[in-house]
Amino acid sequence: MSEDRSRGEGGAYEPEVSDEDLLDVFWKSEKPVLTAKQVAGEVSIGRKAVLERLRGLEKRGAVERMEVGARAVVWWPVEDGE
Repeated sequence: MSEDRSRGEGGAYEPEVSDEDLLDVFWKSEKPVLTAKQVAGEVSIGRKAVLERLRGLEKRGAVERMEVGARAVVWWPVEDGE
């Protein structure tokens, strides 16, 4: 972990990849939907961290998700989301 990372109000480190960085992956993609693994392949954090962040973005209305198989989930940005 880099020691020059900034901290937020509560003292926790600010994320290295912003929510805007995650949403940019969708906007730059030619595909209408992406998996968390596909998003993780474009940013500097892992799939599990991306999945947690996407869940947070979903709660805020910035992305939506759909289960497309037994364990497969796809995500897409909401046009008027954050």
